[in-house]
Amino acid sequence: MIRTRAAETDIGIGIPLDRDVYNEKGVLLLRKGYIVQTQTQLTTLIKQGLYFLTKDTSDKSGHVAPKTDELLSFVLVDEAYAALVSLYSCTSANDLPSRILKICDFLNLAVKKDADMALGGILLQKNAKYSIIHQIHCALLCEIILKRLGHTDQERSTVIAAALTMNIGMLGLQDFLFFQHKQPSGDQRKGILNHPYRGVEILRHMGVTDQLWLDAVLQHHELLDGSGYPRGLRADDICRAARLLAIADVYGAKIFPRSYRPPLPANTAARQIFLKEREYIFDSELVDIFVKELGIYHPGCFVRLTNGEIGIITRRGGKIHLPIVHSVVGANGMPLPEPKLRVASSADFTVKELLDTQEGNFNINIYRLWQHDKRLATRET
Repeated sequence: MIRTRAAETDIGIGIPLDRDVYNEKGVLLLRKGYIVQTQTQLTTLIKQGLYFLTKDTSDKSGHVAPKTDELLSFVLVDEAYAALVSLYSCTSANDLPSRILKICDFLNLAVKKDADMALGGILLQKNAKYSIIHQIHCALLCEIILKRLGHTDQERSTVIAAALTMNIGMLGLQDFLFFQHKQPSGDQRKGILNHPYRGVEILRHMGVTDQLWLDAVLQHHELLDGSGYPRGLRADDICRAARLLAIADVYGAKIFPRSYRPPLPANTAARQIFLKEREYIFDSELVDIFVKELGIYHPGCFVRLTNGEIGIITRRGGKIHLPIVHSVVGANGMPLPEPKLRVASSADFTVKELLDTQEGNFNINIYRLWQHDKRLATRET
């Protein structure tokens, strides 16, 4: 095979790739059909180094198309995002169930390969539509917890499908509210309260017959004390899938920024759910597992360390309060030439504070960040 480096003019923004794209080591980064969404994303990828492989006429064996399981976790998440955007751009799609389950397969594999990279890629994603990226985030969170609970692939896929479609009844309204600086109007509030019913109606119309999928979408805003909506269900009347989805939904919403507010720090969001909301509105058993499994520092968060460096959480760590961090900015405020592993159990590298992700206004090479993490994960610097 002949390797040719891609130029920025070879890849169009918003246009599906006409061939697979690799890094300099021949690892598949982007599959044919993948859509680069923004100029920032394209510039970052080009700086990283992208290559096309073309068949050498002297190569008698022929080119074997790379398999999905060769993709890195953050690329699988990007593919899931692009697939969900494409699906929702055609609301009359009659193959929605099969296409949603295909996206579930992408996310299942992303978590299997590297859950922390998948989660980190979500928070480091810029310019994504909130209505889409939020549902994918919730789906990843649910997949991680359900795997921890020992659920089968099929059982998990049903819940993940519900997460990916939980707001199908208000996608346009959700994106509008994301940029709105005032409280929802009366009509908007009605749309919010009605979206679980509307979502189930749309899903049934598009061929979804799985009752657990439909129940989880209908009930994902119900709360144990009866204060939720749309039906004000209590306790055992709420299916367990919807209880888990409610936790993921609230947590994900808290740590994502809006145009009118910064994100809530991940450790604050986790503590609010664990200490204030656990007993009355959420399933306490699921909250305990959620916080224990995910920790209080979400991968992809920017943090300031006690030594003054700015880093990014790349691993949740062995204990909920001791994440693995890679510093990307030195104490002098200058970007580091390569990410530096910092383990929070060392006094110099304790997390001092979480930073607004928007404060990290510099390009992050996700591939390089997590490749360093894999090489150095057992060493402390």
